[in-house]
Amino acid sequence: MRLKNSIPENKKTTSSTTQKLGATPEVASSSLAEENSNTLLKNSDELEGASAVNTDDSEIEFDYKKIEERKNAFEAEMEAENAIHRADMETIRRNRELLDEENSIRMNPSEPRIVEVEGIIQENQNILFTRRDAEEDNLSISSSLLMNINNEFKTVFVEDDAVIRLGAQELTNRDEFPLLFIDGILKDTSEL
Repeated sequence: MRLKNSIPENKKTTSSTTQKLGATPEVASSSLAEENSNTLLKNSDELEGASAVNTDDSEIEFDYKKIEERKNAFEAEMEAENAIHRADMETIRRNRELLDEENSIRMNPSEPRIVEVEGIIQENQNILFTRRDAEEDNLSISSSLLMNINNEFKTVFVEDDAVIRLGAQELTNRDEFPLLFIDGILKDTSEL
């Protein structure tokens, strides 16, 4: 059995369709062309309207403002985080320097350190060895000292000199500050 490769033309359908519509083939093709051109015009108007929306300066400017605000907020947040990180790194660096300094001092005999602290205590009968960052403790100790003792007292900040810091710790066998000496005798600061 052989298959046919050709498709028969159906001229009757085309002419009957145009006759049902009540138009001649020439009129039908011109109306179809008119429809196509109207559709093209409509589509081009929509495209022009869309491009006009995209090029509206106020909307673009508004978007830039939002982007700039987000960028500024992000940069401010990053700067705050960087400041915290820098402060943490500075604390670590300072602590490392203090430990290195203390370790190099510890390599020497402890007697000269203790003798130096004892000399400071003999010169100043009332003395407070403390850290700079312990302001609240320092104020409470200072106020109680001023109320109980009419004599003046000296405050020594132990961060300033590692020899004094280590000597005071070795003399008293205490690692924590503040250390208070009244009349050359170590007092418990928790009692004040």
